[in-house]
Amino acid sequence: MTKKLKKIVWQKPSPSSTRYCRPIKFMFSKETLNVIKIEVKSFKVQVISLLPTKISINDMEVSVKPTLIFCMIDGKICNAVAGCESAQTCYLFGAKPSEMNDERIIVQKTVNRDLLFLGLSPLYTWIRFFECIFHLSYHPEIKSWQAREAKNEN
Repeated sequence: MTKKLKKIVWQKPSPSSTRYCRPIKFMFSKETLNVIKIEVKSFKVQVISLLPTKISINDMEVSVKPTLIFCMIDGKICNAVAGCESAQTCYLFGAKPSEMNDERIIVQKTVNRDLLFLGLSPLYTWIRFFECIFHLSYHPEIKSWQAREAKNEN
């Protein structure tokens, strides 16, 4: 008697970890918008064409279906895939830096669910985290960024 059971045998504990990630391709070329779009399209075609591996053991068939995700990409790739022209614009809901601190504007924006597969880049997160620790370690003066009014020009 055979039953079709769908059971996950192994799932990567942390998709953002480099421990189990393998590079798929090394390419020495300028990272342009056109090159990025071609490579992402090529990668998606390859993922779709993957077939499950089937193994028969003692009259029992085991099928292993590979699932690949974009998990180790930088912000430039995310912006290129999302079609954002500025690196400072949030690729998930399109907020510009001038809108980031205005709660009324942010609440009205909707998340582009088609781009959730990109996730948050762990590489970017780690860089920003260590940058924050570095700045905290020597206690710099508080600085404003992109001040627009005369009272905030510090």
